[in-house]
Amino acid sequence: MTQPVLPGADINLRAEFSWPAPDQGARPICLVMATTGAHDWDAARHGEDRRAAEALWWAAAAVQGHTRSSNFTSISAALMHSGQPSEASWPYPQGKVAAAPDEPPLACATPPWRTASIAKFELKRDDHEAAIESALGAGSPVILVLRVTDEFDQPDSDGVIAAPAAKSSSRGNHAVLAVGAREVDGYGRHLLIRNSWGPKWAVEGHALLPVRYLATHGLWAATVTGTA
Repeated sequence: MTQPVLPGADINLRAEFSWPAPDQGARPICLVMATTGAHDWDAARHGEDRRAAEALWWAAAAVQGHTRSSNFTSISAALMHSGQPSEASWPYPQGKVAAAPDEPPLACATPPWRTASIAKFELKRDDHEAAIESALGAGSPVILVLRVTDEFDQPDSDGVIAAPAAKSSSRGNHAVLAVGAREVDGYGRHLLIRNSWGPKWAVEGHALLPVRYLATHGLWAATVTGTA
């Protein structure tokens, strides 16, 4: 696969993600996708295959009692108690627009599958950059939940997202996965993010998000560690 043509990062975990950025389509599963990406990374470090995103949505929906957007509580419970089977045993239904997850196929047996814990930390103005880069430096991708602004929607041709004004309006919350960090000349520190809007967004589904974006429009972050 051709790698994104983005400037090199001081911290870069991108190389392990050898498959295209996922496309959630109209399904409300950005947090599911970001969490699955983090779990994929942990599984790969232990020589295991990718995890099934559909399984995490299915389990989180059962916790919540509905199939609307997942939250930290439902994702955490689903990941810890049900886990995720391999993507090969429960492939993601590309292009599907159903408002509910599929039921588990026979090939993946019954839960619990590979379980993991998710550790959440708030994005504070004084130390959020250090916490994120510490996790990235230790080899863990970081789930980021933020408010989506016009700037986020429209990265430039190099995949760089502009920093919004402090009072810029947003159109809702969204989750992405930080997989690196670097300086952008003249614009300061940026995080290399992997989105779930498919490979046609930004540069093959990846962009550089200014750290200061999180100071005004960031909500929380988290890392995933496998438990079984």
